[in-house]
Amino acid sequence: GRPGWQPEPQPSAPAEEEEGDSLLQELMETILLGVVLFVAMRAVFQSTKVISSSMVPTLQVGQYLLVNKLAYRIGDISRGDIAVFRSPQDPELILIKRVIGLPGEEIYIVDGQVLVNGQPLAEPYLAAPMGRAAWGPFVLGPDEYLMLGDNRDNSNDSRYFGPVSRSAIIGKAWFSIWPPGGLGTPQGLLGRPLVPAPTPTVALVPAR
Repeated sequence: GRPGWQPEPQPSAPAEEEEGDSLLQELMETILLGVVLFVAMRAVFQSTKVISSSMVPTLQVGQYLLVNKLAYRIGDISRGDIAVFRSPQDPELILIKRVIGLPGEEIYIVDGQVLVNGQPLAEPYLAAPMGRAAWGPFVLGPDEYLMLGDNRDNSNDSRYFGPVSRSAIIGKAWFSIWPPGGLGTPQGLLGRPLVPAPTPTVALVPAR
């Protein structure tokens, strides 16, 4: 080149280095965000598999459900909810049943008919009437719930292991995720509802 002229230093290498640092930072932020979202989702939801026929016809063996663990931390447990809880007999055993009795209520069964405080309970979700069974009466204490399976003649439920404390209830069955034909929210917006309408009410029904 000409005497006394010096070429300017090439800026390309620092620019590439800065670009590489930016990409690495974005990648780390994306991974961190993914971990935070995963932990948050696990804190609110969990999946569970139906392994028995105790909730037929509402739930089928092999069906996968998404359980909302936040539902009962911020809201009330209602009659007719399908709840997931730890068995009073074995805390390692996770069960899925329907909420039938609420704290302070007297529950008993006469000729297969559930009565709440002496009034028959209308249960439109049952596929068939329960056999002419008798049980109770039983008065639920504070924070105690009576859980029964929809398949009453083939269900290990509160008739055998007693009431379930609120602290043992993990959450509310909120969404059916498998098989595809059972996809839907409890309101049935995307398919078959988990809780058939109408929800059970304490009302006079013909005695069986």
